[in-house]
Amino acid sequence: MRTFYRLGCTVSTVALFFTMLMPLSVKAETRTIYSDFDENQNFTTTVTNEDTKQVVTWNSTEGYDEITNPVSQRGVAAAIRSELKVKTVAVKSYFATEEFFTTADVEKLTNFKSKSSKLKVKVLVSDEYTDQSLRSDYDYSIQKDGKTTYYYRNVMGTVVSRDNEKYLPSNRSAGKYTVRFYAKKKGTYKVSYDAILKNGTTVNKTFKVIAREDGSPVKSVTYAGKQIFHSDDSEEKEEELWLKGMKCATKRKSGPIKVVMNKGFSLKAIEIGTPSIVLSDSEYDENYKFYKYTRNPEISPEQYDYDRGLEPDYKWKKVKNGKKIKLGKVNEGLLKCIDYKQGQDRFLYKNKYPYTTTAVRITYFDKKDKTTHRLPLIYIYKAQ
Repeated sequence: MRTFYRLGCTVSTVALFFTMLMPLSVKAETRTIYSDFDENQNFTTTVTNEDTKQVVTWNSTEGYDEITNPVSQRGVAAAIRSELKVKTVAVKSYFATEEFFTTADVEKLTNFKSKSSKLKVKVLVSDEYTDQSLRSDYDYSIQKDGKTTYYYRNVMGTVVSRDNEKYLPSNRSAGKYTVRFYAKKKGTYKVSYDAILKNGTTVNKTFKVIAREDGSPVKSVTYAGKQIFHSDDSEEKEEELWLKGMKCATKRKSGPIKVVMNKGFSLKAIEIGTPSIVLSDSEYDENYKFYKYTRNPEISPEQYDYDRGLEPDYKWKKVKNGKKIKLGKVNEGLLKCIDYKQGQDRFLYKNKYPYTTTAVRITYFDKKDKTTHRLPLIYIYKAQ
């Protein structure tokens, strides 16, 4: 059984140490949603690009397959993701990075550079895989009525479909690159790089980097006037929500929530989530009862059954910016409660955490890049 710990409001210091090269905003323009099992134990998967409105749907009765590549992203979400057009960074930040992946028709990426001396572009991580097997490459395939169709994203960002493997890219070589953008001064810069295709040709790709004093999309988030999130690029910090022994903890049952965005970004939604937990009977022992999370629709019913409901799920409610919210009352200590009967005996274990958890989900829109993103979940703890 796994135990979930939350340190601080979003991510622990230890976790941040290992992930600091990754941007803290989360790409959310592609979302994968799974239906429940039907009466025949089948389910439907739907992947949607929230910005382009591209949708790919298939049923588990159909033969879905995707390439497993050692370094590059594959699958439907990778195929229909939005192309990077503009990246916003903070000036003089050593942690402004972006990950780049080759598409199925590209061997590798090279020659990342800026024409301006005011923006230093450096490849921090280069992970390349060379495939000598000449196996055809693609993102995913769907088999329906005995016919298999293969799909892959090409270097121009277009999803190509093929009915025969011989018309697919010729091998599975791929690359993944983490690139840093260090801007000496504020401004807009042009960055270019070369995509070396598997057919031997080269395509030059470009995008813009906008450098500002504060490159974070969200400047701050406050609850009851106390800060629960602030931009790492800004030195302007308000009083943090805090109780002795724990960050983002409070005794207040309710209070207004306020999100302040930085220039170039707009707020799309604030959602408040409370843990969704149900009492369940064991499929192995009718005398055993336990609590578990309900299924998050972004987790397949197969994975949910395998994990026995241990992946967190929340009931979400949209709220308006600046309006009062009520903190949740569900205590996740229930997940460790046990009720077991054996003959005339009964084992009853009750458990409560010294706090309840309320999750805050912030969705925003990058006006320059024309893409939707989400912050990592922010947690508010109500002391009991």
